[in-house]
Amino acid sequence: MKSLLLLALGLARTVVLGARIEAERIVVSVRPYKREQRRC
Repeated sequence: MKSLLLLALGLARTVVLGARIEAERIVVSVRPYKREQRRC
């Protein structure tokens, strides 16, 4: 389920650092995998 959600959000090649709810939004903090950081 988690991977499906990440794929739907376009975050499949990232590490989720955290998430929080602000007003009517969900803010997700992410970073790319180390092997993906140098890609354009």
